[in-house]
This record gives sequence, C-alpha cells and structure tokens, in this order.
Amino acid sequence: MPSAVVIHLKALRDLPIEGSTGAAVHGFWFERWNALDAAAGDRLHKEAGAARREYTLSPLMHLRRGAGRTFKLHAGDVTWLRVTALTDWLAAALEQTWLAGLQGSVIGMIGAPEMFEVTAIARRHEEHEWAGRADYAALAERHLYNLNPPARWRLEFATPTTFKSSDTYSPLPMPERIVRSWLERWQAFAPVALPDDLPAQARAAAMIAGYNLRTRGMKEETRVVPGFEGDLRLDIPRLPPSERAAFDLLANYAFFCGTGHKTTQGLGMTRLI
Repeated sequence: MPSAVVIHLKALRDLPIEGSTGAAVHGFWFERWNALDAAAGDRLHKEAGAARREYTLSPLMHLRRGAGRTFKLHAGDVTWLRVTALTDWLAAALEQTWLAGLQGSVIGMIGAPEMFEVTAIARRHEEHEWAGRADYAALAERHLYNLNPPARWRLEFATPTTFKSSDTYSPLPMPERIVRSWLERWQAFAPVALPDDLPAQARAAAMIAGYNLRTRGMKEETRVVPGFEGDLRLDIPRLPPSERAAFDLLANYAFFCGTGHKTTQGLGMTRLI
C-alpha cells in the first residue's frame, strides 16, 4: 500500500544552508530508524539497487533561496519534508514506529541539534497536496480497466530529476527513461505485473508536447549532479486504449515512487497536475 506523509516543521534558529538538503533528510530518516527500530533501518539500508528502494524522501521544501546554491533559514520559518513508503510492511512500520511521537517533538537536522519543531503531520490528500495513500490492487483496477484512458499527461517534477547510466548523469526528460524508472519500481513492489516493453513503447510512441523546465543541480560529494525541474506534457496519441491504460497507471504511481535517480535523497519528486 503506497503511502505519502508530509511532515511540517518550524525552524527554531537561524542557519545558512549550502546545497541540497536531501542528504540531511536522508540522515534524519535513518537516525530515527536506528533509534526506534534498528532492524528496520538495517533492512532499508541494505536494499540492493535503486529499483528495490522501498521509500522516497524529499528535501526540505519551500526554503528561501539565497545567493548561488545557498538557502536562508531563519528562526520561525516554516518548511516541510515528505516521506513515502512503497510496501505494506514499511507503510505499517512508518505509521506505528517512525511517526509515533514525532508530532510536537523537537528534532535535529543539518548538523544542528534542536533545529526544528514538528508542528503537524499530514497523511491524507485533503490535508496536503503531496500526502495520500493508495492500494496497489485498487490502482491497477482503476486504471487498467479504464476503457477511455487519457492520451496525455501533464507532470510536475518538483525537485531536480536526473537519470544515471554507468557513471554519467542525464538531465533530459526522455519519455523512455521516465517510464522505465516508474516501471522498475512498480514491478518490484506491485502484485500486478505490467508489460516489460513499456519503455520501448514510450520510445516509439510518446512525445513531449510542451514543457516549462529549468536546469537544477544537486551537489553529490565533490560534484554537482545536473537535473531538470518544472513541468511537461507527455502525449501518447497513437496507442490503443488498452496500452495507454498502463502508462496512465504508472503516471499516477509516480506520485509515490518518484522519477529517476536518488529519489531516496530528495530527487525526482513527481506528480500529475
């Protein structure tokens, strides 16, 4: 059962931030698991391969941008982060363990103790546009049995999105790569398998009909990983409804699984708009 939770934070001190905060959120994620359930933290840490990651994390969202790659954070500022669980056991553990007692607590992050107060936690889409819950079987039934699925989708990439091949990164939103990243996660966790040739179909039949994108990089150790951010329209007009339905399912699943490389450290946060 995919689940997305938004955690609202209030800064308790001033702090300049350089670069992406995705790594800091990733560190907080595991610090809390290690304190509450080290076995679960170990399981998540040892997952092999990006397609087997059972969760995604956002960076700190809606920070005020300063000069260059810096952000300004002042006492009293509000921000939020997002956690998604892609499997039933993790969704349950997230609710019963990781989130337990978090609201109202004071947490450290970005190398600063007592940095934020957790002011609220949103679990339902009615509470926050990036929160919500779904069921794999219900998602499959709703979209795969739709006799008139859409032929176009407008997607928002809310955090930098990139694709890795060998040791290189590509910030180009090629339909084949986008669909492959969604499909790998769906095949890894969903009980209903989809055709493996969907990326090839996307390469042959999908086109980007419009976009409003900008280049955004994320600092990774000693280099900056290039990515894209913004929105685009993906059209697949020539495929029959039975084949478009699978793309529609994956485009909706992207809300939980994200797109591309390092979705566990804040990249590739995606939704339909």
